[in-house]
Amino acid sequence: HLSKIREVMESCDLRQMATTVYFDMYNDMKWYLRRGGDNRETVLAALRIWIQCMMPITPHTAEELWECAGFEGLVSATELPEVDAEGVSPVAEYGEELLRNVMSDITEIRKIAGIEPSRLILYTTSAWKREVMSFALEMMAEGKLTVPDLTKRCMSQDHIKKNGKAASELAKKVAVEFGRSTIEAKSVIVDLDENAMFSAAAAFLTEETGIPVEVYSADTEGLYDPQNKARQAAPGRPAIYLE
Repeated sequence: HLSKIREVMESCDLRQMATTVYFDMYNDMKWYLRRGGDNRETVLAALRIWIQCMMPITPHTAEELWECAGFEGLVSATELPEVDAEGVSPVAEYGEELLRNVMSDITEIRKIAGIEPSRLILYTTSAWKREVMSFALEMMAEGKLTVPDLTKRCMSQDHIKKNGKAASELAKKVAVEFGRSTIEAKSVIVDLDENAMFSAAAAFLTEETGIPVEVYSADTEGLYDPQNKARQAAPGRPAIYLE
């Protein structure tokens, strides 16, 4: 958000700055609390930056909030902090956005199903599908990503090849999707351990949905999967089963 604010301030786009400060940053603070965030040091660090960003738009309110938060001096006498690159985690941010999307998908599926489920299972992607994406990232970095080349590389791996048509179709889809994007945008999908992330968030999802939530990798031995949902799971798109 600091990067965005500095960018729009260069063009004096006060409207966009206000949207970032009073909508995006506000919603992130709400989401942090909703997810159970209660670290005082973290909250104060974020609050300090947030109030500093409010100052150019609503200076009097910012000064009052600054004093209420216990910060010394005047906020108007401080400088807008530089972006702390070490404090930014694209993978963590992507993971939280993915969690929001899955929650939205669950809500839609419940509406369509028209039932009150007693159990919800999330199946995260098989390792071989993440490996296909890893190959695509490597080939992007080398400037050699094409549908035929990615397919050939995937089919040279026996553990991927054994998935037959599903493997070749995924290779084609990934090559096309990655060709329209950037390495940075796609690397977070590969770097995120979805199973660990959703497993850690299972209690949160249970509380939010009111349904007991279980999380399994599609690679789990003896997996309970009466509708073969696990095979549909892909990186960034866990499969959802309501029972």
